[in-house]
Amino acid sequence: MDNASPRASRLVSSALLMAIFLMLSVYAVAAYAADAPGLAGKWKMASITPDGSTVAWTLTMKHEGDTWTATVGGNDADAPAKEVKVDGAALHMKTPYNGDYYDVDLKLDGDKLTGKWSSDSDSGATTGARIADTAAK
Repeated sequence: MDNASPRASRLVSSALLMAIFLMLSVYAVAAYAADAPGLAGKWKMASITPDGSTVAWTLTMKHEGDTWTATVGGNDADAPAKEVKVDGAALHMKTPYNGDYYDVDLKLDGDKLTGKWSSDSDSGATTGARIADTAAK
């Protein structure tokens, strides 16, 4: 009886099982990424000013390929944000407000955004909640 054949057969079986496992793992990660909306979608935002008042605004995030875009809305018309950078669950952008641009740094936690806005002289807290059924990629 040749011992090389059973050993080779076990190696081939092990390699095949490993290949199947890796393919399933890649599929599971891709399926999760496709289903998880992440930052994409529309958000109801609120920023606290230094005097304690609240400025309500909306944030619409879109993801196309490797590019993220952000549009902010308020009492005036919608306007694009500048310098939009997404790193995992962290978002940085410059948002227009009353003729100036403000730095906004947010972190995604489920369907909530938390962080702060800042200018050269002021800063304050910013929070947001996903507007239902608005995930957009």
